Amino acid sequence: MSRIPELTPATMNPEQRRMYDSIVGGKRVQGRSASLTTEAGGLRGPFNPWLHTPKIGDAAQAVGDLLRFHGELPGTLRELAILVVARHWRSEYEWFAHARIGLKEGMSEQAVADIKQKRCPADATDTERAVYTFSRELLEQHHLDDATYSAVHQLIGDSQTAELVCLLGYYGLVSMTLNTFQVALPDGESVDW
Repeated sequence: MSRIPELTPATMNPEQRRMYDSIVGGKRVQGRSASLTTEAGGLRGPFNPWLHTPKIGDAAQAVGDLLRFHGELPGTLRELAILVVARHWRSEYEWFAHARIGLKEGMSEQAVADIKQKRCPADATDTERAVYTFSRELLEQHHLDDATYSAVHQLIGDSQTAELVCLLGYYGLVSMTLNTFQVALPDGESVDW
C-alpha cells in the first residue's frame, strides 16, 4: 500500500486535474499492456505522488515525456539505461514497467534478464555495452573515467551523451519517488531480485 493517498479525478483540484489530463491524454497510454490508471481512476507509477505537488510533478512528467517520446537515443539504448537505473535503485515498479517496454523496443529477454542480474547483456552490441558500462559506472561511482566517457561519446556523440545523462538522472528521480512512497505493482505482478 502506498504511503501517499491516491488522488482520483473527483478529489483533484484544477491544477492536479490539468496534470492528470495531460498524462492520460498523452503518448504514455498508447500501446500499453498495463493500465496507467487504477480501478478508481487514479494514476499509477510516480504520477500519483507527483500529483500532490502538481507544478513540480507536471514539469517532471513533461521531462519524462520528452525523454521517452522525443529524444534522440534509440529505444533499445534508452530502455537499457532505464533498466540499469531501475536495477540500481531496486525499483520494482520501474523494473516492471520498463522491462516490458524494453522488449517492445527490441531488447531480448536475455538482455533484460542479464541486467536484472547486474550483468552486461551477453548479446549487447558495442554501443549497448558502452551505454551499460557508462550507466553503471556513473550510478555506482558517481563519476566516469575518461575511457568510459570516451567509449560512449565516440559512439553516440555530444547530444546523445548529454541525453543519456539526463535520462539516468530523471529515472533516478522516478525510482526514488516510487521507492519512497512504496508505490505498489498492479495486482498479480511481482519482481524478484
